[in-house]
Amino acid sequence: MLTDQMRCLFAVCLVVALQGCQKTPELAPPSTAPSAGVQLEIRYNAIRALAYRGSDAMKDPDRLEMLGEMLDEQKQQQNFRVKLKNGQDIPDLAEARATVESALKAIAELHRKRPEIDLSSLYPAVEKLTNSPNEVIRQEAKKTKIALGIP
Repeated sequence: MLTDQMRCLFAVCLVVALQGCQKTPELAPPSTAPSAGVQLEIRYNAIRALAYRGSDAMKDPDRLEMLGEMLDEQKQQQNFRVKLKNGQDIPDLAEARATVESALKAIAELHRKRPEIDLSSLYPAVEKLTNSPNEVIRQEAKKTKIALGIP
């Protein structure tokens, strides 16, 4: 597993590399290989970093779509799994919730830095999260909704 410091360093390197590209690289679909979780985590960290920076790259619909994917609680519970000692595979709720919460914060920050970027495609997901069973996510969604000016 990558440490937080390694994730951040990799995300920054990826952002710099993406910013230097003339053509937006295709994002490969997540694989079913054991490293799929790590690959997904790296991609999410890169998107989050671009959003926090207010990068022009976030105008790309594919990147906004990935940010929207990060807001899907069910999908994140499928993406982030942990295997118990008895072999049972269960959702890693902490990691799934952290992904959703950090995506909400990144969206609010992107809007603050780049209000001209159209984030309306994310509004339904943010609205849905205001009814999340998790209190932290519910409150963060309400803050994000206010930051975006969603009625």
